[in-house]
Amino acid sequence: MEFGGCRPTIIYVQVFSGSPAVGQLTRDDLILAINDESVDGLFHAEVLEKIKSAGNSIVLTIETR
Repeated sequence: MEFGGCRPTIIYVQVFSGSPAVGQLTRDDLILAINDESVDGLFHAEVLEKIKSAGNSIVLTIETR
């Protein structure tokens, strides 16, 4: 499947023990956007950098599986 002429980026959630995401996210959930910016077309490393640089507050748009 393609969106906007680009192959969609598939970023699965990894939940670490003790993190605020425990009980909120599952391993099969997909990250669609970070702080209202789509991750479509980004490389995995670019997505990680967006997450790391978000500081103490981040809004993830998630597709649950």
